[in-house]
Amino acid sequence: MLSTEKKNSFAKKEKLCSKILIEKLFKEGKNEFAYPFKFLYLEKEIIDDELPKILIIVNKKGFKKATDRNLLKRRTREAYRIKKNDLFKDKKNHFILCAAFIFIAKEKVDFKVIQNGIQQIIKKINKKFSI
Repeated sequence: MLSTEKKNSFAKKEKLCSKILIEKLFKEGKNEFAYPFKFLYLEKEIIDDELPKILIIVNKKGFKKATDRNLLKRRTREAYRIKKNDLFKDKKNHFILCAAFIFIAKEKVDFKVIQNGIQQIIKKINKKFSI
């Protein structure tokens, strides 16, 4: 793989795990909607080649079975992993996000619907932050 290519992975360092950052995200974060997601995010200055920290939430109240929640989280992670390079296509974007994808649909949806929702969110974010 060439060093100029971006890797399609979703590493541990890209996952939002810090309780402090999660609390700050829910208190001070801005939001966007694109079915089937509510997208919360915080803006931060970019440091080197740091990637956004992402949190994926599927409500236990809406999906009682853990297998259903896990399926939706897996689909969301995969869709984000595939589309995340679009978030940084424009080199003018000098920001980094702490973000949460909150699944708001009442029923299970196909991968295509999830992928479309993530693609819409990325377009909105790119439009908002492009200089």
